[in-house]
Amino acid sequence: GKRSTITFKDGTKVWINSGSRIMYPVNFGKDKREIYAEGEIYLDVTHDVSRPFIVKTKKMDIKVLGTEFNITAYENESDWQVILVNGKVEIQMQDNKKNVLLPNQMFSYDNQTSKNHISRIDVYDYIAWKDGYYPFHNQQLSVVLHKLSKYYGVKFKWDDTIKNLSCSGKLDLKDDFKEVLIALERTAPITIEKTTENLYTINVKP
Repeated sequence: GKRSTITFKDGTKVWINSGSRIMYPVNFGKDKREIYAEGEIYLDVTHDVSRPFIVKTKKMDIKVLGTEFNITAYENESDWQVILVNGKVEIQMQDNKKNVLLPNQMFSYDNQTSKNHISRIDVYDYIAWKDGYYPFHNQQLSVVLHKLSKYYGVKFKWDDTIKNLSCSGKLDLKDDFKEVLIALERTAPITIEKTTENLYTINVKP
């Protein structure tokens, strides 16, 4: 499915990417605002010092007062991320270790090894999905295809020659899927053939 948005009674807005879900109470409590998330979401949290906003995932809790940030925590993927646009967030892991993020920083967590680190990034590339865009710079084609597969609910089939291909561009996810495929064929030296209703075969141009 495609992305969707929810605005809570306190004014906090959440963008939910495809293949993601959140669980939340009908009304937030008096001393905290708490939701549970799986997948990828972007939040613009309304400031309320007396009621911190907490996003719980399976392996970490993210606590904020008022801020904009992005979370990627798909259970079937190893690379989890918290990206801070502005404000300040505190990330608490299952072992109670805490990390504080500042704007333009990304907290990366390996869901399999539990290793994590913080790096500086250009946040736009990571949050453009909420506005319906997917920019990528020298990105492996297989990673681009994986994201499109998740967003549009289709499958791609390719051989090992794809592994060596990288590409750069910006796809408009608001477009019809056929238009996105045409744009991708312009971006990378490939042809895309529809095999069945939801399966597409990728071939590298000779």
